Amino acid sequence: MQGKPVKFIAVAAGDTSGEAASYAAQTKMAMPIFADSLGLMEKRYGMQISLKNIYQFRVIDPEGKVAAYVGGAAEIDKVLAKAKEPWKYKGEKYDAKLDPVLDLFEWGQYAQGMKLLTPLRKSTSKALAAEANKLYDVIKTEGEEWKSEADKVAEAEPIKAYDLYAKVATVFAGDPLGKSVAEPLKKLTANKAVSAELAARKAYSVIDATLSKTPAAQKAAAVKFCQDVAKKYAGTPTAEKAAALAKEIGG
Repeated sequence: MQGKPVKFIAVAAGDTSGEAASYAAQTKMAMPIFADSLGLMEKRYGMQISLKNIYQFRVIDPEGKVAAYVGGAAEIDKVLAKAKEPWKYKGEKYDAKLDPVLDLFEWGQYAQGMKLLTPLRKSTSKALAAEANKLYDVIKTEGEEWKSEADKVAEAEPIKAYDLYAKVATVFAGDPLGKSVAEPLKKLTANKAVSAELAARKAYSVIDATLSKTPAAQKAAAVKFCQDVAKKYAGTPTAEKAAALAKEIGG
């Protein structure tokens, strides 16, 4: 699948992040691993791993739906064939030195991609610098669209607007475009709905940081923590997310 818009992700069923990391080191597994200590992925994708069923495959399409239950090349190629635009940025030819940057942008990792792109825009190689700036202009146009969308929904959907402005500020840090959203970000931070959501996200970040380290024996504690976040920040999108996770874990 090299060169194709495909990512392989391992799911360590029933393992904590520490156990998954140890396994990866021992086997030299060359793919990211999701530590599924509480069996969430098994529930979501309709499987149960045991000694009688050592591994399973699920091919997920661009919309996040299960497209195949066998992970062979033929099945993956069928899913790829249905994709209208397999590449968003790699369709254009750029200098090979920009490949790592393009890969990050393709998978939505804009901030990381911009960090790699910035020094290349000032490369001593005029050809490379020109290519890097050409790519930057493409991403900047997209950033301007994020800002424009945020401007439109700032009153009706302040949380969505905040996220879009924050994305612009992060990706284009130090750039005039990034600086242009400082004031609207400051204004939205004072909005009650936004401030409540940000507080909820801060609390929920603890769940994100510890869930993969939580052994099955501590499932009840994980459920209670999620429920507490949902109760304390009721009415926020993240509270709903925490409540749904509590139900799923306790399932």
